[in-house]
Amino acid sequence: MAFLGLVEARPGHGYELKQLYDEHFGGAKPLAYGQVYAMLARFARDDLVEMVGVEDGSGPSRKQYRGLPEGRKRVIEWLVTTDAAASVSCTNLFAKVVIALLLDEDAARILNAQRSALLDAMRQLTRAKQNAALLDVLAHDHALLRAEADIRWIDLAEARLNNVKESLS
Repeated sequence: MAFLGLVEARPGHGYELKQLYDEHFGGAKPLAYGQVYAMLARFARDDLVEMVGVEDGSGPSRKQYRGLPEGRKRVIEWLVTTDAAASVSCTNLFAKVVIALLLDEDAARILNAQRSALLDAMRQLTRAKQNAALLDVLAHDHALLRAEADIRWIDLAEARLNNVKESLS
């Protein structure tokens, strides 16, 4: 939906749209050129965008796309739909802790390693924020707060390891 939103905001050809995507979201969710062209073909098939021209150049011809009213409608619906509230989820780390406990392995070691990795990532994000553009600062803040929440969970899980281990026995 974010990519469709970009087509709605700035019509262009696949290469330009991928560059725009990479500028805003590429660090967190890379997009391959094949995905770009597959999405544009699906959007066109579903009458969300239309091809409005072809540019010939030294390489392959570039198809220009622009959004259609139905595409904008879908993007607006996506924008105003709230994300699901946090629910009980089985993250990879949670699964590792459970399996470690079931295998009588050192779950605290797994938690400590993850805490260390998160702290390293937080230091990198903090450094990256220093001279970053405002949108990048906002993205880094989001990642920092998610890492902070994960560390808080790790601390809580570590404090409960003995009780959890006993309940699994």
